[in-house]
Amino acid sequence: MIAVLLTSCLSSNSDEQPADNNAGESCLSGTNAESNGDYAGLTEDEAADQARAEGLRFRVIARDGVCLGGDSDQDPLRLNVHLQDGQVVWSGRG
Repeated sequence: MIAVLLTSCLSSNSDEQPADNNAGESCLSGTNAESNGDYAGLTEDEAADQARAEGLRFRVIARDGVCLGGDSDQDPLRLNVHLQDGQVVWSGRG
């Protein structure tokens, strides 16, 4: 299920630019992917620090409802997050 969410949010871009996939709509709407609640409410810096302390790479895949570019590979040692107003509202590995 996470793959469905990631596929819809990711493009071939690797920097934090909106993906060319009508990303103006909320990246969270209609998702069935389970969130890792351990990161909810943390700031971007706090979440990145916690992820790295746990041996995970950190990637923002959505910021304020706009999906950001990235790749669609799956990596269980990477934490992907959605941020809203600088705080994590969704996180998951992949």
